[in-house]
Amino acid sequence: MSLSKESGRVILEDIVRFQKGPSKTELMVQTCADGDGHGVPIRMEQEPGSSGKIVIEHYMRLLSAYKFQGEKATGPPEVRASPFLAKVEAGQVDIVKGQWNEAFTEELDGFPDADHDDQIISGALAYNKLVKGLYGGFTWGRSVGPSNVVPFKPAASQTPQVGEKQRHNRLIW
Repeated sequence: MSLSKESGRVILEDIVRFQKGPSKTELMVQTCADGDGHGVPIRMEQEPGSSGKIVIEHYMRLLSAYKFQGEKATGPPEVRASPFLAKVEAGQVDIVKGQWNEAFTEELDGFPDADHDDQIISGALAYNKLVKGLYGGFTWGRSVGPSNVVPFKPAASQTPQVGEKQRHNRLIW
């Protein structure tokens, strides 16, 4: 995720979504970190309790060459996600076209009632860190060129296409 200093628009550059066992998850996280490079901060939501602390400490060791940090979740997911969702609703979020677009849009359409919300919560965590300026103007993800960035205002159950301007009705609280 990145933020355009000129326009204030947010760009969702890439999402890697998967459901695997612990060892394959570690490998995927390490692969993404390697692909993103050492200059990209890595944040992971810390689940409550001692098991959340153990997971974060494990990933701190695994990703010791990177800027990794666990982030404690505070408050309900709907509240944590509301600044990011407001930006989406305002039409101020662009996405890079990719295979991940449809799955992200479906999860967004179902939030907060769907079975899965990891992409939305991760997007909210990234957005909240990005706009609060706690780390200056950093990028979450890979660098992209303007040729594959499109406005993100999907209608329910549709993958965004270049030039479409549609209101996303699921984001009204």
